[in-house]
Amino acid sequence: MADKEYNFLDSQESMEIEEIEDSFMNLEIENKITEIKQLLLENIEHQAETGDNTAPETSNNSPENTSSTLTGKSRNDNIQTQQSKSQQEDFDFTGSLIGYTAETLDEIHEIYKKHAFAMGFGVRQSPTRWTQGDNKQIRGKDFVCNQEGFRCKPKIMKTPPLANENKKKTKQVPITRTGCKALIRAKKNKEGKFEIEEHIINHNHELTRKVWQHLHRSERKITEDKAKVIDLMAEIGLKPIEAYNLMTKEAGGEELLGHTLRDNLNYISRRKIKEIEGGDAQTVIYSLYQTQAKEEDFFFRFKLGGDENTNKLTGIFWRDSEMKEDYHIYGDVTIFDTTYKTNKYNLICSPIVGVNNHWQTVMFGCAFIADEKIDTFDWVLSTFKKSMGRREPATIFRDQDFAMSKAIEKRSESTNNAVGFKANKNTSLTEFFRIFKQTVKRWRKNEADADFKCSNSEPTSHLPMYGLLKHASEIYTHTIFKYFEAEFSYSMGCITFLHNQIGDHYFYEVQIENEISSRQKVTFSSSQNRIACSCKNYE
Repeated sequence: MADKEYNFLDSQESMEIEEIEDSFMNLEIENKITEIKQLLLENIEHQAETGDNTAPETSNNSPENTSSTLTGKSRNDNIQTQQSKSQQEDFDFTGSLIGYTAETLDEIHEIYKKHAFAMGFGVRQSPTRWTQGDNKQIRGKDFVCNQEGFRCKPKIMKTPPLANENKKKTKQVPITRTGCKALIRAKKNKEGKFEIEEHIINHNHELTRKVWQHLHRSERKITEDKAKVIDLMAEIGLKPIEAYNLMTKEAGGEELLGHTLRDNLNYISRRKIKEIEGGDAQTVIYSLYQTQAKEEDFFFRFKLGGDENTNKLTGIFWRDSEMKEDYHIYGDVTIFDTTYKTNKYNLICSPIVGVNNHWQTVMFGCAFIADEKIDTFDWVLSTFKKSMGRREPATIFRDQDFAMSKAIEKRSESTNNAVGFKANKNTSLTEFFRIFKQTVKRWRKNEADADFKCSNSEPTSHLPMYGLLKHASEIYTHTIFKYFEAEFSYSMGCITFLHNQIGDHYFYEVQIENEISSRQKVTFSSSQNRIACSCKNYE
């Protein structure tokens, strides 16, 4: 089956790469955390405006009455009606709940959770009861103790397993069901509200201590607001444990946060699985489509290959408008780097990079490719040139070119460090793409900072700033000036020998004094005013 290339509007996204200084990294994280706290502070103010529904028996320092920027909705926030508020003021949550009415079963559920928290047990929901007939309506529902019922007995094998049979070992899970009969039964009354008509208070097991009550599953929930906070922290590169510790500290303790570390890790795992089930590569391509819709000159292509029965992704390429601009300015030397292999699908990250006027790596385009075959390279390079308006690079190197291997390895280390500090062989394509975009964003900030520094300051030198050195300080960026200054210093320590003259051509040998290994052959043409050196740095 021939590879299929998918072409769309001539637009796409890009990325730049370099080492990220810890100060920039920490500053961005602090700014993001400040943004998160501000968002959650607004949630608190909103809760204060709508009122805090608390039970009279609960002390002001108890988990039920404590507000936090990270706890999301408190256990009592779901009781919304004024009738519910007045009823709560009259109810003893350690006593019987018979006669309590509410508009919804969710309110009934929350009330029973209040009772459970006061007594010391967890809550589960039984199946909802419905009316008969075509027009089914909710009749009622039972809410039971979490230790209601008994665990199903495991199936007994009729024949023993074979000795060499590779069978997964069954996980031993502690028994938590005791057949407890405690429950409340809610039924829709004549007024159309749900009323608690039965409440069995007594339990057949030991109740939970207050210090452990928050660990019950019914007391733990990752709300939509908390999920957004977890996602934001993941985007800025915080590890799950670091993010959880920060949330716990902000909430005032794990018992006030409303979920455990395991809940936090499970949420992240479910999110990753959802991305993969939805199509890891498809998620990335969808993200490229979205960027293309927002950015006029964004360009991307992808191609599928494989046998007759599969459509396997074999290549993605993209660049954004800023990459195109950088290429037209700094595209004298272009490096096609395939030294960085990452992610769980063994795709090769192949950035096409150059160097800007601050001697920083700039991204001209980026590709994920399945192999390093000639046909694959041809596809990437032809797509790259098409994205740049068919403009050919003046010089292009691949990391396989022996003469450039060391130089590219240095530049590749910078690229890999920028991305590799967060990505590893288990990183999904979606995660890697997200990390890569964040890295590019930081790189561009670094370039902007360097531009600002150059426009608002002048370089200094340990040499007198006159003549050629003075001129160089005015036309070069600070970084390039430092390189020029070093070469200028060496030039003053060089000695020159005129070996021959043929017509208007002069042949010299130039070297740093007492360093024979630095000797170079220099040719000067007076008629053409041209210099050529064996170091090739002038060509």
